Amino acid sequence: MEKVNSISKLTDNLEIFPGESNSSAILKTEYPGDCLMRVLERSDDNYMLDPREKEMMDGFKERDPDGSISKSVSNLSEQFLLSPEYGQPLLDRLKSKISYGEEGSGAQPNDYSWKNISKSHGVMLHVFEEVFNYLEEIRYRPDAAKKYRSHLHDVSHAIYASNAEYFITSDAKFAHKVRAAYAFLEVETQVMGYSEFIERPDLFPLSACS
Repeated sequence: MEKVNSISKLTDNLEIFPGESNSSAILKTEYPGDCLMRVLERSDDNYMLDPREKEMMDGFKERDPDGSISKSVSNLSEQFLLSPEYGQPLLDRLKSKISYGEEGSGAQPNDYSWKNISKSHGVMLHVFEEVFNYLEEIRYRPDAAKKYRSHLHDVSHAIYASNAEYFITSDAKFAHKVRAAYAFLEVETQVMGYSEFIERPDLFPLSACS
């Protein structure tokens, strides 16, 4: 509860909520403890997705048993998805898998910029999921196969954080993937590591939590 109250003070109880499938995210006021209870009450829902995620992550790992592909790809710039070599296969995948046929989505076909896909939470969810799955598949800063459950949460965190000015994470590997995904999707959110965040008190009213 001490941590929840600190979050409450720091955020003034502002939270980002998903819109309906065909609408954008919305900002609401809610005590973080209420959000926590809702997450705990529905935590079992994720277990239905576990077998699919585990099979997918195991498959990616099998293609790179000795880690040689990962070692090569992970040294690429965080802007590497903007190059035709890596960006075009991802665009082709998005065009083949992401349907904009949902009535009222407002998103324009074949435009995967955040400004466009954020008009529909449903479209944004599918686009982000494909981008992060692609990063895992090509072995860019890959997660261990046993972290298949964390992968689900990582995608969700990246989606919600795209609505903010800053995204703070202590997971360096995840930070690299988020920056690569954000660069490809033209997300303006600045991704910061925890240590960098602590060293920039000028950016945030941290005194509110003291």
